Amino acid sequence: LEPTITCFTCHASNANDCTGPTCQGNYCTYVRTPYDVSRSCSISSWVMFPDNSVTSTINQCERKNINGQEYAMEVCNSGPYCDTHCNSVSPLSTEPTVSCYTCNERNANDCTGPISQCNYCTYVRTPYDVTRACAISSFLFFPDNSMTTTINQCERKRINGQEYAVEVCNSGSFCDTHCNSAS
Repeated sequence: LEPTITCFTCHASNANDCTGPTCQGNYCTYVRTPYDVSRSCSISSWVMFPDNSVTSTINQCERKNINGQEYAMEVCNSGPYCDTHCNSVSPLSTEPTVSCYTCNERNANDCTGPISQCNYCTYVRTPYDVTRACAISSFLFFPDNSMTTTINQCERKRINGQEYAVEVCNSGSFCDTHCNSAS
């Protein structure tokens, strides 16, 4: 199909909407997380939520609560700049809620370092190092581009024969301790 719709292509933090340069596509997309919004063109008639589900309707805002966070997404083809049904979703607070270590250590199972305030603590252990950090979103990606699916517990995954351990948590300060054992 030839691109037929003009859409904005933009990204903004802590906002409900954005405008910017334009693009041509078969569909306009609107993706709203608790912390940012992006609009773009697409050749696909769907966008993916962080839980790996996809939008199921065209020309309508779809809202979803995932792990206590609201997401709003829209795919439309009803006319230029048609992705406006979701931009009334109010932004959620981005006030820091937990204290987390920010560190990286090679050939280790854990590390400590400077302390930061944020919404989520993260722990990522690869075969080569461990990283603890602060995050504003409730999901991380494994090296195979699959997304974490839980909060406040360790997710382990074997990729190409190598073990990876990932945790995203917000149950309290320094909560990212479920993955730091050697197993």
